[in-house]
Amino acid sequence: MQRATRVNCCLIRYAEVGIKSDQTRAAWLKRLRRNAETCLHWNDVPFSRIVITQGRLIAYTDDQRAPDLLSRVFGVSSASPARELPLDLDVMKDEAKRLFRQHGPSSFRITTQRVTKKYPLTSQQINAAIGEAVYDIGGTVDLKNCELDIRFEIIHDSSYVFTNVVRGVGGLPLGVQRTACAVIRTMRDIVAAWLFMRRGGMLELIVLDGPRATGYIDILMDASCSGLRVQLVPDDASMRLALESQAQRGQEVVVSADPLGNDAGLVELCPCETYSDAMIERTMEHAGLREPPALEHHLISAGGIVYHGEDILLIRRKDEGTWIPPKGGVDPNEFFREAALREIREETGLADVEAGRFIGKTRYSFARLGTTYTKDVYYYACQTGDTNVKLEHLFDDYVFLPYEAALELASFENDRRIMRQAARILRA
Repeated sequence: MQRATRVNCCLIRYAEVGIKSDQTRAAWLKRLRRNAETCLHWNDVPFSRIVITQGRLIAYTDDQRAPDLLSRVFGVSSASPARELPLDLDVMKDEAKRLFRQHGPSSFRITTQRVTKKYPLTSQQINAAIGEAVYDIGGTVDLKNCELDIRFEIIHDSSYVFTNVVRGVGGLPLGVQRTACAVIRTMRDIVAAWLFMRRGGMLELIVLDGPRATGYIDILMDASCSGLRVQLVPDDASMRLALESQAQRGQEVVVSADPLGNDAGLVELCPCETYSDAMIERTMEHAGLREPPALEHHLISAGGIVYHGEDILLIRRKDEGTWIPPKGGVDPNEFFREAALREIREETGLADVEAGRFIGKTRYSFARLGTTYTKDVYYYACQTGDTNVKLEHLFDDYVFLPYEAALELASFENDRRIMRQAARILRA
């Protein structure tokens, strides 16, 4: 893979969105920009802004992680780490020569695309002029098998130089189509859900509990860069009841790898029903999906970073003297968000609590009676207007503190990390 250098932005290309009507394209590009912003915030990538311009989105960041992350956003066909330059042929020549000297290959080519067509020179004329400048300092032209492809894109009054194109997952921006529920039992179901999301549809997940359950959840949470609504069910009978509940709430569509034969009257979509194992593997490779490891002795909890205004609630465990956010186990058939609210109310006595955005997950291990357990805790940003805390018997003190003070008091790095992530996501 060729390296980009001195980048100050990332070019984001799209395909299917571009063929829609003007009104639909404008709305979907705004959604794509919002999803790209969420992706960068979710992964702690600093950026100043993302702009929509003709044929492209441009994310202004010098973080080298951005192209790979943005290429995984649904609707993105490719991404390139680039440097924005003035639309000046001499400047473009100088940058091409600098790149050639830095990379030091024996062969090169120049590739130019005029995304906007107002510049008086054609792409071929630009290629020839810049190519001659590089040739004069010792470059060897090879249009078919070059070691360095120096690329320029011209957009309005700027040019963008880059040497690398990261293939995207394509499809439509997540959220431009309807929401469905998805049954998640195996990796084939993950592929089916991913294919549905790639067509712009949001999902609520009904996940069969098991050693890979949180791995499956995390795959789709990461793909969405947001908090999908998740319900964990212990067995097939509970899954059927969950589907009936979805139908009663007005849901019409269920996504799975293979037909379910549900009795709830839901329309079944099975995007990979006819896929062979080889086709599943190819889809997983394109999507960057991996079968998660199985976890023995695994526990799942949910909790909240509870805000009163801008202050954060921490509670102290009586037995350990540790300061933590409220959290606790997810009951069978319970949605994660509702579990977080229930645990907050049980541990703090606060009735006036609302759960907002999903902000991330922590994982830690602990030993009990000779067995090592792994616990995953899914956190939500929560708000309360009440400070009348009545602690459960396991806790003996509480505080509402400003952000920095809460970070200092929290006993565990996992909790500090999730508070930092909450602050970052909420600021965005």
